[in-house]
Amino acid sequence: MLRDELIIKMRASHAKIPGLEGDELTRETAVFDELTREVERGDVIWRQEQAVMHTRETEDFELWDVFGQLMRGEHVEDVARDALSIRENGIKDRAGPGAFRLPGDGYAWMSASSDRAVGDVARAPAGSISSDISNLLKCPPLTPIFQLPLPPTPLFDKATKVPAIDGVAIPFLVQTAADPFASVNVTCGVGEAEDKPESSIPADGKCTITTDECAGSTIISDKALRRVPAYEAIIADFMRGALKFQIETNIVVALNADGNVVLVPRAVAAAVGWTDLVDLEGAIPWYWAVSGEYAMCQDAQTFLKRTLGAVAPGYPLYNVTTAASMYTSLNGRPFFLDAMSALGVSGDVFYGDYSHIFVGIGQDIAFRRTNEGATLVKANSTMFAVFSDIGYCIPVGGVFAKLYDVGGSQSPSLSPSPSP
Repeated sequence: MLRDELIIKMRASHAKIPGLEGDELTRETAVFDELTREVERGDVIWRQEQAVMHTRETEDFELWDVFGQLMRGEHVEDVARDALSIRENGIKDRAGPGAFRLPGDGYAWMSASSDRAVGDVARAPAGSISSDISNLLKCPPLTPIFQLPLPPTPLFDKATKVPAIDGVAIPFLVQTAADPFASVNVTCGVGEAEDKPESSIPADGKCTITTDECAGSTIISDKALRRVPAYEAIIADFMRGALKFQIETNIVVALNADGNVVLVPRAVAAAVGWTDLVDLEGAIPWYWAVSGEYAMCQDAQTFLKRTLGAVAPGYPLYNVTTAASMYTSLNGRPFFLDAMSALGVSGDVFYGDYSHIFVGIGQDIAFRRTNEGATLVKANSTMFAVFSDIGYCIPVGGVFAKLYDVGGSQSPSLSPSPSP
């Protein structure tokens, strides 16, 4: 039984004990004690295995140093030569036809007779290396699985996370650009004994987050998992990354469809320029805009990079020089790329403080692995699954601005986000 399953059963047993009496209490206590001992036994075995692996890896590193000294023609004591010769088969990790590498080393030694290479070097006369060994070339090993970087999730990372096991309501007082203090008024020059001006009762509201499950699964043959040791770890990274990116995409859709986002018409159709960026920031009250950032699609960034300044014709407006990259900010404000609309389409560029987006988390991202069940056993395969429970809302209006296409139409395919 897996350690996590034992701990779950142990906790369940411990939770039952306070409500039991007599024989039931005795039996459940015995069950709890046995589960505790089994977990402890597993921990002891794991620590012993780690100690053995550490010892073996340390020896392999030392023997690799001996091998390197011999290859460089350096003097090596007979004892070290004997150790390398004895362990030649144990320390070799085949990297493919005509190649081998030692565990812990970052390189492969290529040779037509690599099966004998370690032993030949160890047994060669002092100061002499056979012609076969002299043909060995040190080169980087092939990566088990080539992996490109995964797309980032800046909106999800910047959003405010709140626990929402069964959903959650985010309360707020209604603030607007015209009334940022939610109807609270203060007057100066009031006499000491006079009645103090009374504000109207601030309007309140709530934004309800309803969480939904995001999930995915895949089945991989056990043969593929054995063939490439890193396969399982990379699949886990891909599945977690795909889940987070799907959440990111949903947040972008909700933000683009939110009716409280300030619409800023672009100056020129199918383009984005200096005035558009200035107008986006200016569309939000300065006290909310001060912590804002631009979010845009990659085509918008490319368009800005190609924009030439009017004061110095031919000089890129948003590049330090033609040989340097884009500034780290636009108009003095940070910016980042995300899965926004295409250039020229409503929502290709946003401005605002994205911590005002609330993400409710009913359950953290969970990754499961199993090869149990008749179907998987018959197919000699393993199933991997990832899932989470997520929801989101934008409680306050007027804190985000976006460019829209000339004519002001928004994409009808976008579904609205939860409204307060």
